[in-house]
Amino acid sequence: MAEMAGAELSDDSEGGPKAGDTDVRLRKARAESWTKDKRAAFLAHLAETANVTGALRVVGMGSTGLYKLRQRDAGFRAAWDQALAEGYQRLELVALERALGGTRTPIIHGGKQTGEAMMPDNKMVMFLLQMHRQSVKGARDLAVGDPEIVCAELEAKLTLMHKRLTDGQ
Repeated sequence: MAEMAGAELSDDSEGGPKAGDTDVRLRKARAESWTKDKRAAFLAHLAETANVTGALRVVGMGSTGLYKLRQRDAGFRAAWDQALAEGYQRLELVALERALGGTRTPIIHGGKQTGEAMMPDNKMVMFLLQMHRQSVKGARDLAVGDPEIVCAELEAKLTLMHKRLTDGQ
């Protein structure tokens, strides 16, 4: 009998378990499997860059297995979505910084570079403003209601919740 990780494995020529077998069969993780470490590294890189292809390259995995994993594992799918959202948020901040603070632009005078200036990117500013305006418009379209009525409704709900909690104890 062969041993792996402290568990006894059957060296059965037919390869399958027999009725009444009680030994635990362990399978070594294949090099191409998505281990916890590979998942964590993929998600960390995705959160940094919002780049799925780059994150795959970092962990040395292919996209087919990745998308199968995403489809069958709801927890991984949720972590992926969160990491991607963080990556895009980071990219938005970098874009905003470049748009407002500018990018280094050489100053040319008489055919020679005489210095550098930080030049804001007005096109990027306009694009970001447009994106922000659309997201704010969507939020503004939600019904706000009268603040006094909203407070009264909220207070009634909280009172009911408190009553349910105290009645249950």
